[in-house]
Amino acid sequence: MPRHSRLFVPGAIYHVYCRVARGEFVARMETAADFSLRALSARSRDRDLTRQRIEFATLAIGRYRLRVCDVAALVRKHPNSVTKWLNKGLRLERCDPEFKARLDDLDAAISKHT
Repeated sequence: MPRHSRLFVPGAIYHVYCRVARGEFVARMETAADFSLRALSARSRDRDLTRQRIEFATLAIGRYRLRVCDVAALVRKHPNSVTKWLNKGLRLERCDPEFKARLDDLDAAISKHT
């Protein structure tokens, strides 16, 4: 039995190397946040793109309990980078009310999207 339960998204396509691959969460996130998985995977370090990566990691890992290694494989980044985004997001969520409000709005939009 695994130490941690895994989140299996209904309707997702699962691959051997990436269990979350293009699941319902990603589709809803792309619709709600108006950015794409392709943009998150880009090599650019643009300020807005970095903010979106932080929001994505914080929602996916912090609230929806996806695994860091699955999210890293999904966006084709090193797990250490994804962990840095998550830590930054969790810190901002505690200290910055505007960031927390934005995350709450995104979370609500993802939850009610059909």
